[in-house]
Amino acid sequence: MHNISTGFLGLNHRLRLPGWRQAFMACFMVMTSLQGMGASVSGSGTTLTITLDASEELTIKSNGPTNNYTFSLLEGGTWTGSGFETMISSNVLTVNSSALSTYSLFRIEDGGSGTTVKFDEGASLYGDNFEIILDAGAALVTFWGTTEFTGSFGVTVTTDGPIRVDNAGGNPILKTVNGNITLSANMQTPSSA
Repeated sequence: MHNISTGFLGLNHRLRLPGWRQAFMACFMVMTSLQGMGASVSGSGTTLTITLDASEELTIKSNGPTNNYTFSLLEGGTWTGSGFETMISSNVLTVNSSALSTYSLFRIEDGGSGTTVKFDEGASLYGDNFEIILDAGAALVTFWGTTEFTGSFGVTVTTDGPIRVDNAGGNPILKTVNGNITLSANMQTPSSA
């Protein structure tokens, strides 16, 4: 077996190759565990709740306020949960028109730090209330392009991270007809130095 210097790993001695492979695999497994791994979904009454794993990225897209919504996880992310008039395919959760008539509140929360939620680009109309609570060290909540809540529906975001309303070079729009928009960013506990 060959000896390999492991100074780049912060060690001042040499490991035999199998040990180096084990160190590499351990490092790889730690790095992989830092990426988003998925989300769980559950329905109760008129509320559909999505709980994101640590470092997960969720993109929300409306295909019309009465057609369907898609909730896409970062590539490789998986969904757990079933039986509430939704369809899960790979990393995409589709809430169909039947489920849209059942649920009037979509609640998104984080189960760990580093989560990101994005309302996708384009002109997206939502005919339901959205409540986003990211309080475990969130990365970002973004409204991209035009995000509009129809009727008396609206959105509430409470996050310990930033909120961004953006549209690459255009005019971003976040609006509601008769509903409420409540945005609370950077709600982390102040440090006591």
